[in-house]
Amino acid sequence: MIEQAFRVKPGTDFHSEYFAAREEKVKFAKLAHDFFQKNGFADGGGFYILDRMYTTLTEQEKEKFSGQYVSSPDKNGLYAFKKRSKLQKRWEVEVVAPVNMELIQNIKFWWLPYVSHGSYALWDFEGVIYGHLMDRSADKIQLAKYMEPIKLSEYYMVYEAAEAAEKAKGE
Repeated sequence: MIEQAFRVKPGTDFHSEYFAAREEKVKFAKLAHDFFQKNGFADGGGFYILDRMYTTLTEQEKEKFSGQYVSSPDKNGLYAFKKRSKLQKRWEVEVVAPVNMELIQNIKFWWLPYVSHGSYALWDFEGVIYGHLMDRSADKIQLAKYMEPIKLSEYYMVYEAAEAAEKAKGE
């Protein structure tokens, strides 16, 4: 098993696209929240950032929206709404259309050929993007041009600082 921590180089396309995609995700989440409130969903339901509408449903919502969603929830307890349902069509207009879904979907990291049998982490703190790759079957991990390697100790030090900052915000 091999692990590699890295920082994304500022000024690279990936760096700017990452932050642009994050802004689009925030916009999507706000639109989704407003959509659910406007359409009478219970507050706090989950959803995916997808073209297709998935959400949790209370018993009252199951009755109210009967026939518009598939009968069984997915592994996370979210119900998919049928492609031709009224709510799905409104979801596409009110939530999906105003955001750049292509930008959000293209920032996905796991398709990259750097990890064949492992995992990754990608997050930012104070304007810097950090990542961690782990591969159970490789002897070496080749980083992309936009990544600069850092020591695992530095990665975990910044990770702990980011967690502490997040915790302090919540207090």
